[in-house]
Amino acid sequence: MCIRDRYRWVPALRCWWDRRHRMFDPFSVYVLPGSSLFMFQFWELNLGFKILTVLPWFTLYVRTRDKTLDPDFKETYLRDMIYKNPEISELFREETIHVLDYDCEYDKGYPNPEKFPEFENSVWRFFNTDTSMCTGHFTFGDVESGATMVLKFKTMPIPGKFRYQVGEPFYFYDLRAHITQNGVFKEVVLADENETLKKIRPFLFLF
Repeated sequence: MCIRDRYRWVPALRCWWDRRHRMFDPFSVYVLPGSSLFMFQFWELNLGFKILTVLPWFTLYVRTRDKTLDPDFKETYLRDMIYKNPEISELFREETIHVLDYDCEYDKGYPNPEKFPEFENSVWRFFNTDTSMCTGHFTFGDVESGATMVLKFKTMPIPGKFRYQVGEPFYFYDLRAHITQNGVFKEVVLADENETLKKIRPFLFLF
């Protein structure tokens, strides 16, 4: 077994460590370990108590795994928005565009309560330390036009057709392209945060 295969689990543990702040909610810190320790007192009595002792730790593992994964949004949808914009498609073509840089990370903590009053919810905060909203950017270059573009975006989960169903976990509610060509700079707004929030509100992941 080569060294690369032997230590391929290291990046996953690094993600857990870098996003550990997402796991410090009261449910994960107090309820799950506490319920497991309580049931452990009756470990010898019955198989059911053994299951109830182990089950909270499986739940904690699943929550940790899901909350520390990299944000996974549909890049094809993002590129479709780019190519449909005439100002951008004039300089960036599908055949000649390439990615120079990329970054996307979950926003820490809670947002401005005046802009997002939905998150002033004590039940929801019992299970969450952040909103599952993300901020990031793409840097694109075009080999033919010589232009570069920094595409800054913000995402949020939005509700689906039904009340308790998530529609899109990474919806682009703010999207701005900063384009530079031959020393000339311009900004193209694909989605404006203020306008989007008037029509669509975020979805709250309870568990």
